[in-house]
Amino acid sequence: MPYLASSAIESGSRQTNISISTSEPSSCVHLTLGNPSNAIASVSSPDNYLMIKPQYALSYNRSKGTPNWVSWELNKSYLGGVDRQNNFRPDNTLPAGWGRVTQACLH
Repeated sequence: MPYLASSAIESGSRQTNISISTSEPSSCVHLTLGNPSNAIASVSSPDNYLMIKPQYALSYNRSKGTPNWVSWELNKSYLGGVDRQNNFRPDNTLPAGWGRVTQACLH
């Protein structure tokens, strides 16, 4: 049975309701409103591959080498002052054999 997550967004005197259907509820805070493409963490779904990180969740598209979507939770605990860091690293959690962007690719 699909899980239906919903949220209300208020803008002035208007309220917009958003509902997203997923195949199951998620315990990942970044997917509180659902999994928009029903991505799964399986190599059998390379163009809709679910990746859950501590900071965000995303659906990765291997053919394009980019995310289909990214979702994250922000709250006041994330506020603060930190200098920008330029320490790019390839994502070593992609399945074996999948291409990874490296520093050399950026120059």
